[in-house]
Amino acid sequence: MKYASVPKLALLKLLFNAWQRLGSPFPRGYVSPNLASTRNSLAMVMNILGEMHAGVLDPDRMTKDEWEDAIYALAAKNDIGN
Repeated sequence: MKYASVPKLALLKLLFNAWQRLGSPFPRGYVSPNLASTRNSLAMVMNILGEMHAGVLDPDRMTKDEWEDAIYALAAKNDIGN
């Protein structure tokens, strides 16, 4: 094994540094959101994109208040954010 003789702390440091290089930087000890919260967020984004693709939502032609009202109504309709 390549890392058989490497101490555990050194392996953890290597792992942490490798994860930092992959994406956006997070501080040490960062806790990711739970799965349910992530599913709700992704479902909301997919619903918004679906409505935009269908032509129901057009952020370029809506005022900020209209956009927010439409997003809140979409979230309530799909029981997202509770």
